[in-house]
Amino acid sequence: MAALYARIEEAADVASDLIDAQDVAGEIELGIASDDHEAQSLGWPCVGAHRAVLAIVVARAIEAGHSVKIVPRGSTIATAAAADRHQK
Repeated sequence: MAALYARIEEAADVASDLIDAQDVAGEIELGIASDDHEAQSLGWPCVGAHRAVLAIVVARAIEAGHSVKIVPRGSTIATAAAADRHQK
């Protein structure tokens, strides 16, 4: 459990640093795994671990004054933009 917690904290640190490095205007959109299988494809043992990462990232983002929206993975604005580019 300690190793998993360390991974969760490290992933949250990386994600938070990426957000901080951007000039984010408006809402930050984060994609969450919909089930354990999807979480495992991301390298997490279960969706609960992925949710824990996002919970920390959301708390930090809100504390920094950002607005945050959590959506199912695959339905983010970035995913839609990538799909549009792929179709062209």
